[in-house]
Amino acid sequence: MKKVDLKHELEKGGYTCVAFDENKMYYSSKTKGIVPLVELCEKNTNGKKLYLADKITGKAAALLSVKCGAKELYTGVTTKSALSVLDKHAVKTAYERLVPFIKNRSGDGKCPMESLSKDVSEPEEMYIKIKAFLKNNS
Repeated sequence: MKKVDLKHELEKGGYTCVAFDENKMYYSSKTKGIVPLVELCEKNTNGKKLYLADKITGKAAALLSVKCGAKELYTGVTTKSALSVLDKHAVKTAYERLVPFIKNRSGDGKCPMESLSKDVSEPEEMYIKIKAFLKNNS
């Protein structure tokens, strides 16, 4: 699957996240935030290598993408810290826009996941922290 196809699939369905296993859709979501990647990690327990497109990828999302089995990733918006994670784990990445940090939904500060991921370098640790965060904030 080509990166251009990932972008097309993400946009044509109005999705926030899609994953492909070779040429068939494996997962899709229209939910905003980090939840789709958590769901994808829970679905892909057999470690299948996936082609992933995610609308916004900060460091937390990059770490989850690695845990989810991403071998290629297309994202609309990303950060240097996210690219560093993806590069470290050899995830081939294409993006549209590089920003200093991911903003929160109201646009007046950092996304909570940016703060949560600050001192995390391992995908599994990030997954555990995000699960706890989601549980405590639901």
